[in-house]
Amino acid sequence: MVLSGCAERGLVAAPEHRQGASTWAAVWVAGLLAAALAGLALTLPAWRTRSGSRFATGVLTLQTGGVAVVGTLLVGLAVRSWQLIERPLDSPPAHALVRLSRVDGDTALFSLLTLTIVVLGVLLVVLLGVATRFAASDEPVERWVACAILGLEIGGAVTLGVLMAFGHRGWPFLGGVVALPLLVAAFATCWPTNVSGRPRTHAVHRSPQTPGPATIRP
Repeated sequence: MVLSGCAERGLVAAPEHRQGASTWAAVWVAGLLAAALAGLALTLPAWRTRSGSRFATGVLTLQTGGVAVVGTLLVGLAVRSWQLIERPLDSPPAHALVRLSRVDGDTALFSLLTLTIVVLGVLLVVLLGVATRFAASDEPVERWVACAILGLEIGGAVTLGVLMAFGHRGWPFLGGVVALPLLVAAFATCWPTNVSGRPRTHAVHRSPQTPGPATIRP
């Protein structure tokens, strides 16, 4: 019955074997490492400064790399699904991590999905990269912008937590709950302490003993 149901749906791809917890744990660890490396590469100027909130900068850096890695994986998945959908109807199902059938979409759908992921992914990477640079700054306005982005993320994480409390399950809801304390801590450390907005000035002192140029002291 199961085989006939798959045949009626036109199954074109499915996992060869059910993946265990160790496999998914290795995938998550590799994904986090890739996100960290990609985030550092994309936000390197923010780490060359010695100002701002280091913790908030680290959280936003990991998010930037995570969006880049996940976007790349989704594009690869969409392109691979595009290729599998074009296979002949009598071809045996291919081995893949995701189950795919003819009723899940066509070539036009996956081409639109690829374009959408690329556009939204680039915009989100740019937004998070700018927020990372602002979190590493001492300017109050830039820190407020970074805090506003972190505030939006906190609101999203709280929403996922509420939905999980009402019975929704899945890794997006669990991820939102796990990330909530980190986002709150990043928001607290990123909040600017100097809210006056006035630039710091330096007093000029001239030594009365020895002639020469004036020395600048903070």
